[in-house]
Amino acid sequence: MKLYTKLFTKQQTKCLNKYSKSGKAGRRGLALKIRKSLLVLPALLFFSSLLSSCSRQTNTFTIWTSRVEFASYVEYYNASHENSKAVLVYKEDPFHSLSSARGDSTPDLIISDGLKNSATKRYFHPLDNIIREGGKGDKIDYSIFYKTLYEYGTLGSKAYLLPVSFNLPMLAFGNANESVVGDSHLIGMDLLKSTSGEFNARNNSDDFTAMGYGVSWNPELLYEFTKIRGGEYREKGKYFQWNKNALASCIEEFKKWTTENNQSTTNELNFQFKYLFTPGYKQVVGGRCLYTFYTSDNFFKFKPDQVENLSYRWLGENGKIPVEDNIVMAGIYKKAKNVKRAEDFIVWFMKEQTQKELMERSQNMNLNTRTFGISGGFSSIRSVNETILPIYYRTLLENLPSEENLTLPDILPPNWSAQKENILYPYLLEMVQTDRDPNFPDPLTLEQRIQSWNKSNL
Repeated sequence: MKLYTKLFTKQQTKCLNKYSKSGKAGRRGLALKIRKSLLVLPALLFFSSLLSSCSRQTNTFTIWTSRVEFASYVEYYNASHENSKAVLVYKEDPFHSLSSARGDSTPDLIISDGLKNSATKRYFHPLDNIIREGGKGDKIDYSIFYKTLYEYGTLGSKAYLLPVSFNLPMLAFGNANESVVGDSHLIGMDLLKSTSGEFNARNNSDDFTAMGYGVSWNPELLYEFTKIRGGEYREKGKYFQWNKNALASCIEEFKKWTTENNQSTTNELNFQFKYLFTPGYKQVVGGRCLYTFYTSDNFFKFKPDQVENLSYRWLGENGKIPVEDNIVMAGIYKKAKNVKRAEDFIVWFMKEQTQKELMERSQNMNLNTRTFGISGGFSSIRSVNETILPIYYRTLLENLPSEENLTLPDILPPNWSAQKENILYPYLLEMVQTDRDPNFPDPLTLEQRIQSWNKSNL
């Protein structure tokens, strides 16, 4: 309880009193309600947004974020900075909230995914004042970042966004099958297909009792492979465009995989329904399937006893791993009222020592059992991943991704996550089916799905 109540400054406490019914009894009742709401972190952050207008002192600045981890980070910052205090406001989608930001409700600093798009330059302030080669003075040396991640936030020769954290796709499997997978640090489509087929087993009735992997089990894995194989998704107006030939080729490869390994999509789905109702890590340790798909943020927040019998490989081909699309970035709002304080926060946060202290604090308060690493992912600072994260996530020592492995997504629509979930994923799942009923209508094209989704969201 102490952790989050400290987020409220003296000025905010005055505001609480203002919003209470009246007198001590009213404040006591309000305090009780606040304690209950602290059980849910986003609720706390939302409540803090109500206080932001009361907190615009000369030494305060406002952070909008979609990352709940920053509640702890901001508390630590405020406790160690006497003359600068951050007011944290939780926004599920900060970028879309910018168009309605007015007056005292405007942010100074925004930390979220979904900030890199065609409107980035219109909404964000260049970060020239805090970027210096060599990091001389109280500045950030851009060489501390993974090069591709740093360049992702630049437009022309200027940095408008700085990377905070990122995640990678991966395949987990039981330790007993380490020799089956081999020594490669990456698993591509060909290796996944061949080892999955060899793992399959059937009974006397020719029913599958073990299945290495089913193409139709997870659309996110299909999507990651289409990225690897040249899908080239990128922003086009409010929606997206793609490489049609590459996507069509990839879909045919998926269907061939299903036919050769598992006979049909129906077999895959029946097996999934019959056997795969437990968490993925239990499925692979139990031997029902060879692989289960994860992203690094989900895998590394497991308790040690849940992963003690697991190994993993990154999903990738030709030495390249596709970085997950939800890269967390930090940027200063173009209409920020407290640019200098926002800059100071970024400089403070982007120090290796700061992130080491934040990790130690999360460990001591048992917070890193809920989220992974820094802001729910790998840090954008190479040295943090190489020397600090492996202390807390021992299995990283076996397979730490290097800078040359990372490939970044293209510029994507601000609501890309929703478009993937509602347009692209259903399309991929339908298109990879090998035994569709011929009496059913042909599946909608991606263009048709975009039009339909557009009409339903007008």
